[in-house]
Amino acid sequence: MKRRPLFIPLIALMLAALACNMPGAAPAAAPPETQEIGGQIAEPGVEQAEPVEPSPTEEIPPTDTPEPPTAEPSPTATATPTHTPEPEGCTNRIGFVADVTVPDGADFDPGEAFTKTWRLRNDGTCTWTSSHSLVFSHGDAMGGPAELPLPAVVNPGQTVDLSVDLVAPDDPGGYKGFWMLRDPSGVLFGLGEDGDVAFWVEIEVLEPDAGGDGDGGGIFIITPIIPVFPLYKSSGTGQNLLADNCFDLDNGAWIGCGDGTADFRYDPEMTMSGFPPTLKLEKRLVLLHGAAFAGFGSGTPSSSDCQALGLSTSSFKIQSQTYCYRTSEGHYGYWRQESGDLFSVTFTWGTYSLP
Repeated sequence: MKRRPLFIPLIALMLAALACNMPGAAPAAAPPETQEIGGQIAEPGVEQAEPVEPSPTEEIPPTDTPEPPTAEPSPTATATPTHTPEPEGCTNRIGFVADVTVPDGADFDPGEAFTKTWRLRNDGTCTWTSSHSLVFSHGDAMGGPAELPLPAVVNPGQTVDLSVDLVAPDDPGGYKGFWMLRDPSGVLFGLGEDGDVAFWVEIEVLEPDAGGDGDGGGIFIITPIIPVFPLYKSSGTGQNLLADNCFDLDNGAWIGCGDGTADFRYDPEMTMSGFPPTLKLEKRLVLLHGAAFAGFGSGTPSSSDCQALGLSTSSFKIQSQTYCYRTSEGHYGYWRQESGDLFSVTFTWGTYSLP
């Protein structure tokens, strides 16, 4: 068996030692190790700060600032009405414009039908509607209706034509009928500054034609024409007059008390009488502008009957009888109460045409 020489291993060991101590020779660097800190990857050689736990969010107390008020919804607009409501305290007054048909004193045959049309203007501040009516006031009705509704809305300042169908009476003579308007409250109004004068229709009914169908022969008799005067200057039944209002017996019209032709004013009042005292209605006529009255009794007096009485210009309390009177213009006539209360009086009268 051969022995290996020892110097070969020794030479190898020496070479290895020299290689380790040679300058510039560096050992191969191991790949750096990484370390996870707080969920992050920390690099080697860098000092990492300790993870800071987030502080809890500070709660800010609510302030007491009030919420803005919720706006109320505006009301729903309504449709504009077709008729403007009348202003409180508006006035009713008529202005006469024209007689469209049948001028005063127009001639008609007995029983002849005709239509009277007035053109009137709304001179007040109230609006007239179909709730207003044309109504017969007094005098000769001539077959006319008691009332007719207005045909259209009439604003202040506007005009309207109002018509009524009438029939001439059968007897010849002069006839005059008075008319007014009535508002929805039942108050009558008419012409004049105070809106209390009636407007009218006035006609003349002719004598019937006495001619025949003969052949022209025979005897002709010429009859002299004798003028026919109407029995009454004015007359009427069922005339209503409100308290503290005045009446003209010559023209048969409800007029303002300041008018110089007014003959009387209706003046009712409540009085205490008896024991124990009781409340009693006293109905009085206050005579104006020289008009004079006197009690006659029952029946209807003639003009001569009234002239024979001693008439007085003093105001008096109305009794259940017929009165004679003399008007402010000197005409005689009769007056009789039909009914009366604290608000109005209803009466019949007749003012004779001749003394």
